[in-house]
Amino acid sequence: MTTNHQAQLPINAFADKTLDWEQIMTPEKLTEDQRTWKRKTAQFVEEEARPVLHQIENQQFEPVYGLMKKLGSMGLLGAFIPAEHGGTAIDKVAYTAVIEEMGGARSFSVSYGAQVGIGSLPIVYYGTEKQKAAYLPKIASGDMIGSYGLTEPGAGTDIAAVQTTAEASEDESVYTLSGEKQWITNSSFSSYFIIFAKIDGKKPTAFIVDRNTEGFTIGQEEDKMGITGSSTCPLYLDNVKVPKEAIVGEIGKGARIALSILNLGRQKIAASCVGASKRALLLSAEHAQERRQFGHPLSEKKMIQKKLAAMAVWTFASESMVYRTAGVLQTGTEAAESAGIPFADILKNFAIECSINKIFASEALSDIVDHGVQVHGGQGYMRKNEIETLYRDSRINRIFEGTNEINRVVVASMLFEMAEEMAAKKETTASAAGILNKERTYMEKLRELLAELVKETASVFEAPEEEQELLECVAETAKSVYVMESVWSRVQKDSEADGLMTKMTSVYMNEAVDRVLPLLKEAADFLESESMLQQIKQLAADKSAETDHSITYRRNIAEAVIEHNGYPLS
Repeated sequence: MTTNHQAQLPINAFADKTLDWEQIMTPEKLTEDQRTWKRKTAQFVEEEARPVLHQIENQQFEPVYGLMKKLGSMGLLGAFIPAEHGGTAIDKVAYTAVIEEMGGARSFSVSYGAQVGIGSLPIVYYGTEKQKAAYLPKIASGDMIGSYGLTEPGAGTDIAAVQTTAEASEDESVYTLSGEKQWITNSSFSSYFIIFAKIDGKKPTAFIVDRNTEGFTIGQEEDKMGITGSSTCPLYLDNVKVPKEAIVGEIGKGARIALSILNLGRQKIAASCVGASKRALLLSAEHAQERRQFGHPLSEKKMIQKKLAAMAVWTFASESMVYRTAGVLQTGTEAAESAGIPFADILKNFAIECSINKIFASEALSDIVDHGVQVHGGQGYMRKNEIETLYRDSRINRIFEGTNEINRVVVASMLFEMAEEMAAKKETTASAAGILNKERTYMEKLRELLAELVKETASVFEAPEEEQELLECVAETAKSVYVMESVWSRVQKDSEADGLMTKMTSVYMNEAVDRVLPLLKEAADFLESESMLQQIKQLAADKSAETDHSITYRRNIAEAVIEHNGYPLS
């Protein structure tokens, strides 16, 4: 009898017909080993990275080599590299915790993220044994730093638009690459580059190009708005000859590699945003207590408290969904191993969650640092202040690894494809001690509206992805549902029915409903869907009839932020 291994693999949250909060990963469930990796990274950021950030951010990159070597000796560069190739192969949850802590290292976190992510994963998941033996041990030790060359002046994450060419010699033993890449992270100090080019003008393929290859030129550093401590240069390939052994994966399968690696990259960005959010909240809480206005600390002012509370709630929401997704990725890793399936082959299963994480966490961070600058007042506008650096650095996260608009297209398009499979109603494990039953009802109603919106849009339009206002509404509603499920599930493990986590969850879930209902009404009006309009009207009425505790809860949250001098759940 054969076993259907594929059926045992995790499916995405929108096809899953159950929501079992007891099984969902949360930061509170970290094992001691995972906490150790988190502590090691936090110590590295504080003791090794932070003292040299000013130098790195002035584009004096010499310390980067030492920092990478130190990370290699700590096992923090081999997160996805198997032990037989010098890696540590830590689990996906521990890796998420590492990336979160590294997010507090400002633009150095970009260099690190590229090294353990897009700069090495194509070789880890798709490289030949010879490529792995040649590169992975040196990547894990920090002796080699990698870059990923996909973006071009006329092509971002759209690999079909790549213009870089790869011409095969007559015996196909050598390929000649010509073209231009732009905005390539780590480029000025990388040892090798993963370059995407088209063979015969139609077969996108990945190649390893070593730095000193003849005809390969690295341009000048870009003058960027933020993340000035990361190297970003253009690349020029003028008849660059590489052997066929430099091909990563299969000829013509470059799109698969690019999209798979981008999925993990989006989760990485989200985790990094959580770390940066916590750093911004810490700086803002410290300043609010130290700065006095009219004889009193800023932290006593209710409007400042409201900002601190909002920053904490958004951080909590980002953290909850990021760790939930990390748990699913780890479950997927273990299931794939048991089934004998390469993990890279199932990465598409998590594309929706990874894109949602990237959208929400990057946009939450933008709001958090904006509030942080406002709390700092005029001092926050000065270059000498770290919150100003975080403000500039944060902007790139909404562009990296596919703009948030592209990620919204990813979310909605995949939901359109699975319109008939979507679970409008889920079997949800009973809430603990009756915690947030009202908010649970809102979440379930939004889930039903999402399923109806997807089905109606997919049935009415031949190309629903071209109806971009509807597409955006689908993505926004899906995002809200996923984050609401994540925070609601997390709070069920909180022992206090009226505790801080409960209040943060209530504030977020109520705000999420208020934000998404107007978008849903616009979509329902456009679709002329009487069914949706009636459900929207009823949900709005039900919510309006409930007592709103938001002001009281925000004050409680702000008090906890001030008491803890930063994120109160750390």
